[in-house]
Order: sequence, then C-alpha cells, then structure tokens
Amino acid sequence: AGVETPTPAAALDTAAPSVTPARANDGDLWQRVSAALTLSKAAPTHVSNNPLAQLEYDKRFLASASAQAEPYLLYIVNELDRRQLPLEIALIPLLESGYKAGAGSRTGPSGLWQLVPATGDRFGLQRNAWYDGRRDVVASTDAALKYFEHLRDQFHGDWPLAFAAYNCGERAIAEAVERNRHLGRPTDFWSLAVPGHTRKYIERLLATVQVMANPQAYGVTLAQVPDRPYLEIVDVGANLALSRIAGVSGFGHNEFAAINPGFLQRTTVAGATHVLVKHLHANDVVLALSEVAEEVRRLPALAHQHAVKSGETPAVIAARNGVTVAALEAANHFESTRLRVGQLLNIPGGISAQADSPSVSPPKIVPVTAATAVQQHVVASGDNWWDLARHYDVSAPALAQANGLTIKTVLRLGQKLRLPSARHRGQPAAVAVAVTVVSNEPSTGDDSQYAVRAGDSLWTIARRFNISVDALKKWNRLPERPALQPGQRLVINDVAT
Repeated sequence: AGVETPTPAAALDTAAPSVTPARANDGDLWQRVSAALTLSKAAPTHVSNNPLAQLEYDKRFLASASAQAEPYLLYIVNELDRRQLPLEIALIPLLESGYKAGAGSRTGPSGLWQLVPATGDRFGLQRNAWYDGRRDVVASTDAALKYFEHLRDQFHGDWPLAFAAYNCGERAIAEAVERNRHLGRPTDFWSLAVPGHTRKYIERLLATVQVMANPQAYGVTLAQVPDRPYLEIVDVGANLALSRIAGVSGFGHNEFAAINPGFLQRTTVAGATHVLVKHLHANDVVLALSEVAEEVRRLPALAHQHAVKSGETPAVIAARNGVTVAALEAANHFESTRLRVGQLLNIPGGISAQADSPSVSPPKIVPVTAATAVQQHVVASGDNWWDLARHYDVSAPALAQANGLTIKTVLRLGQKLRLPSARHRGQPAAVAVAVTVVSNEPSTGDDSQYAVRAGDSLWTIARRFNISVDALKKWNRLPERPALQPGQRLVINDVAT
C-alpha cells in the first residue's frame, strides 16, 4: 500500500566481479563479504534512499553484532563459497540473532539462524533433553544452508522470494506467487500480497545489505574480523562432560560454553559428539582426552516427564529424548504401545550410550613377529595417536586412515584399531617387521626389560607398561630427569621389589 514497485531485480548480480578468497592474516573478513554483496539492487526506492531508517537498530548494534560474528563468520563464508550460495546469507544470523549461537528458546526459534523446531526436525537436527542441534553452530549452519539451497531451487534463483520464504514459510510465498500468476499479475516479491512482517523483514535485509556493502558512506563502523581460522572441530565422543576439556579448548570456561550452546546439559551425547575449540587447540583436546578413562563417560540421571502429543509413538518420543524404546517401555510399564494424547510418560535418565563399558585389565606388551602378529591394537588408558604411531613405527595419519578415522578422533578405552600393513608404512611390503600387540591377559612376569626407542620418555614407557614413573626410576636408579638413549635397556618388572 503506497509502496513504489521498482523494476524487478530478483536475482543476484551474476555479472559482478568474483571475489578471490583472502589468504590467512591478509585482510578483514567483513570487507571480503561487503565486496560481494549485490542484492541491494533489488531494494525499492524508499529503502535505497534511506536504508538506516529501515534497520530498526542503531549503528552500535551493527558494530557489536559484526564483532560477535568473529568466531563463526569464516566458517559460514567458506560454507557459502563451497555451496556456491550468495554471501548475503552471511547477514541472516546478524538479523536473526545478532550472531549469538545461544539465542532463542527450546520451543521457539533458536540458534544463530533462529530455526523453528519444525525446520530443525525437517533437516535432521537432533533435539532432546540433552542437546539442541539448532544451537550447534556446525549442525545448524548445515541445516540452514540446505534449506536455502532448497528455497533457491524452488523459487528458481529469485532470492527475495527465497528470503521471504525463510521468514514466513515457503508455502505462503508459493501460494502468493501462484495467486498472482493466476490473476496475470507480476510474481516478483514486491508485487505479492505477503504478511506485513515478511515485507518488513525483506526491507530490513536489503537495507542491511546496502549499509554493509558501503558502511563508511552511512557512518557505520564494523568490527574488524581477521580473515583467518578461529575455530576447529573435534570429535570428543559421547557422554563426556564438557568441563573436562574446557580448560584446554583455548577459551575460558564461559566462552567455551557460549561457543558450544547446543549441549543443554553440558555433556556430549550419542549422535552429537563434535565440539568447537579455538584454532590450533584441537590437538591439546585430543591429548587431554587420551587420559580420560571410559568410566568417566557417564551421563547423570535426568528423569522427567513428557506429555504425549498427537501423532507421537514410543519410537518418536524415545528418539527425541535420547533413550531406547526398551528403556522407555520399562520406565512406564506399557500395557499397549497405543498412547493417549496428554498421557504422561516417565523419561528415564541417561542415554543408551551410557551403558557400562566392559572392564579392561591392565595391558601387557607381548613381542611377536610380523608373520604371527594379529594386526590389531586394543586401546588402553592413556593411549593416543602419536604414541601408538611411534610404538608401531607408522605415521599417526596412516594409523588413523587404516581405521577410517582422523587424528582428531578421540580414542576410547577398549577400542580395537587395525594396524596398517607394511606397504602403508613407507616400507617394502616383503620386509618382515617387528610389531607388538596388546594383550589383556594377566602378566606372567616374563618380560623384565625394555629397549628404549627413539622418542621414548619415562612417561610414555611407564604408561605403556601400566607402571608409575617413580617405580621405573627406582628400579633403574635413574636421576630426576634422565636423558634416555635409543637401545638403552630398562628394567620394567622388578620382581624383587
């Protein structure tokens, strides 16, 4: 009503010069984004002439929100580049959440992208009493960008329509387009009858694009965000209290929690085991967790009740609450799997992944030849990729690759690892090499000495034989800080002690 309709310019300016991604440490990431913004050409006159009046927030908000984006912006921009999506999408979290990953609520929109529960469910985001994938930066970004890819395809690259559908739902926009088509009217966004809040949303987005593309012209000062990595993703396994790794994450405890707000109980769960740590700190986390025994991976009880909703089944309720159907049935003594709407169910505490792990007795190193060795290692307490690689004379990446893993995957007690064959170790395949395997059989006391290898330390040797460093020094009459030499023989089982 009274809005001047411009010449349709729905698609992004594909003729604009491409922006070469900046190298690490050589630029400001917001400048890189600004240089690629072209959608403001689709703005109506009343927006393009006075964009700041459309924003409903002041210059200080843009300054603070652009700073809040620092941990996430490079990851999002790289994902947009990889998927060949416009960088305007990087402004959606600025409008939706002010780039705060923990914004929103469980029942309403949540996370950087302010996804509603139905959209999260549609794109496979896990959501239960322990974890909300909409608040997980990596998981929610994947879901949001999949949604934008879908909207791009549905509306044939008309981005104002796609952004409008993101705001009010694709069905509402598709029906508005079809209605105009049936009446012989234009089908660009500005010609459609759409909800007032959606029109306002698109006007704010286009005004933000216009200001962000040339902030100096509007007296806006954006935060400088270095165009270099800020985060790393680490798989730490399920049922781990985040407090165990916050201290080595590179962040303070509060910032670490703010960067990983998806874990509602501050504990990882099955299906949601990746955490974000500061760049160059992933290895610190992996090394720290090599000391974590499987016994600590227990989830505290979180019993609560759930009111059955229409259409819900035991399987659906169990999945959403991170428990097995069997556990749900046992907690409620089901007489029938037919549930009544409003029926209260007891949700058992914990998750199926928290079942007690089998006990593993202290390992013993048993020398064998390559011809007779079982090419397998059973992970013991304290094992990590680097020590195992040195122990078996392979590279850590080769060992991880042989097991379909990466060196950022945290090893778990009792996990069985395949050892790469000789040809994967950079050695001729025909050469027989000496290997060792870990056995869980009780020690017989036959092995009383150990030949020091290059790179060994008292700590790695003591851990390998499940003895203390003090005992090792005592048995061998070693000084406080001995300099071990390859080939040096150490007593490892002093039967006289």
